[in-house]
Amino acid sequence: MNNIIAGWLGEKATSAGLLQGLDARRYQLLDDLYIPNGRGGTAQIDHVIVSQFGLFVIETKNRSGLICGAPDESHWRQICHGKTYHFQNPMAQNNEHIRALARLLNLRWTAFHSIIFFCGEARFAQRMPFHVRTEGVTTVVHSKNVVILSSEEAARAGRVLQASKQRGRGLEARH
Repeated sequence: MNNIIAGWLGEKATSAGLLQGLDARRYQLLDDLYIPNGRGGTAQIDHVIVSQFGLFVIETKNRSGLICGAPDESHWRQICHGKTYHFQNPMAQNNEHIRALARLLNLRWTAFHSIIFFCGEARFAQRMPFHVRTEGVTTVVHSKNVVILSSEEAARAGRVLQASKQRGRGLEARH
């Protein structure tokens, strides 16, 4: 399957799972955001969950096979059917997304939680941090239960991101 189609399918499946696993009164889910990256381009962010417990920034990877990589490596590897494929370190990629969101929303770094989700039939070659998952994304979200944003701050972030999503529809074709 084409990587673009596989990625899109993975993002849609992740979104559906998140909607089922989260209380809509406490969490606002926004998918497929295009926001300024601070370097004259745009960042495409798969999912952002806005809540008083912070903003959860989710990078979805639809990969199968063995995933090899460490937090400090620039690229990770996917080994599947005897072939090796290289891809950008998703932890570093999501940190860039968080930087762009922090700048756009004028929020401190501590207001964000990074989650990397591998859907598909991926397995890890080594132990990964708690926020790098092949299942249980809502487990990570629910593990963060300390209020760090006021209801006004969370509502404002949701409004800004929703407006950005509407403006970003025109950026999709150029991304």
